[in-house]
Amino acid sequence: MKINVLGCHGSDLLVRNEETELHCRSVGLLVNDQVMIDAGTGAFELDWDQQQRLMYIVCSHVHLDHVQGLPALADNRIGTAGESLTVASIEPVLEELKAHIFNGRVFPELFALPTTEKPSLQALTLVEEQQVLLSGIEFVPIPVNHTVPTVGYVVRDDEAAWVFSGDTHQTDRLWEVAKQIPNLKAAFIEASFPDEMHDFAVLTKHLTPSLLMQEFKKLERPELPVFAYHLKPRFRDRVAQQLSRLGIRHLHVLQEEEEINI
Repeated sequence: MKINVLGCHGSDLLVRNEETELHCRSVGLLVNDQVMIDAGTGAFELDWDQQQRLMYIVCSHVHLDHVQGLPALADNRIGTAGESLTVASIEPVLEELKAHIFNGRVFPELFALPTTEKPSLQALTLVEEQQVLLSGIEFVPIPVNHTVPTVGYVVRDDEAAWVFSGDTHQTDRLWEVAKQIPNLKAAFIEASFPDEMHDFAVLTKHLTPSLLMQEFKKLERPELPVFAYHLKPRFRDRVAQQLSRLGIRHLHVLQEEEEINI
């Protein structure tokens, strides 16, 4: 599987220092050019030809930094002869998207427009712990511990599998399922705040580097590559520094425009 990192941060910010300039974008991972996990970005990073190839958005939850690119992606489909863009997630996430974003007030009801027969967006309801095949890739949604209904995903094809944590605090079921997969090749785990913000991480149900380490140990695979993401841009350097001290042998802090092959 090819994963293009369109966005991998917990917010959007241009981060400058004396030597570099980093455009931090909210989470959006493009898988094999046709499926995107979360849409915190996407419309901002894909040209029209790339957007036309996109068939599915697989959402972890409805927080804005994970869906803010979706209205633009849907809007761009209006008036085209192509297929509707399918949004796949558990029922509470789809219902919240319709109620709070595509509700005719914040944004047009694009799950029913331009016509109910051919809307810009199609909803595909996923069932927790049941697999679905999207563009030849299997996705299994697993509930995780966040402030709103949220799922992580086990993602696999015929050759390899990886796990995506979604936004989460300490959780168990995702790791219980993932560690049973023989061809598990990587874990994408959020790490939003530095350790000194532990109390705020608990309040908002996110992870710090120390908490990430506790979650990683639940996989019982110390050699597994870990891709840390969802770092809040203002604290990126501090979080990355603390992650580097954890002793995880194959740990990489994600950055925009990377391409990962699993």
